[in-house]
Amino acid sequence: MKNLVDISLFTLDKHTTSQGYRLLCPITDRVFWSKVVWCRLNIPKHSFMMWLAVLKRLKTRDRLLRFQVIDNADCLLCSRNIESVDHLFFECPYSTDCLEKIKQWLNWSMRTTLLSRIIRWIGKAKISKFKKNLFSAVIAALVYQIWHNRNCKLWLSTLESTDVAVLKTKDAVKYRIMCMWPRNVTKRDIDWFNAL
Repeated sequence: MKNLVDISLFTLDKHTTSQGYRLLCPITDRVFWSKVVWCRLNIPKHSFMMWLAVLKRLKTRDRLLRFQVIDNADCLLCSRNIESVDHLFFECPYSTDCLEKIKQWLNWSMRTTLLSRIIRWIGKAKISKFKKNLFSAVIAALVYQIWHNRNCKLWLSTLESTDVAVLKTKDAVKYRIMCMWPRNVTKRDIDWFNAL
């Protein structure tokens, strides 16, 4: 009989599913890069690659050297500096050239060349939501393309020119946006996108 009383006391308190969820999954502070990395207009594999880059979890040569997997950490794209996430995105001459070409294409006046600052710039920029999402998709696609080209250089000993890398980035982003066209895009943004 005592067990029945204990159970009935427990059921007298009102519990909700949301309370149970909050207990199991506490709310944490949102990181500044989440909306840019997980933008709806990003191709999912591009978002995943950028997420790894933001967290500095890509298997760059500096990390592999630290784990004693390799004995040389020189950048595969430029052979001038140690390959790290910060170097690859966008201090390396190869990736810097790609970024500059993308900025010219979009008429983008941002000056920084560090991935974390680019993401912060996108998040704080006073531009339309459509442009923010497009810039997010372009940066994610460019990060993916540079990492892909770096791996091709490692495994196949081939490296595409920056013009080809930028063209593939543009095509991927345009196609994705056409497939996932958002609602409520202003006429001005539509005209801007069509002019790209």
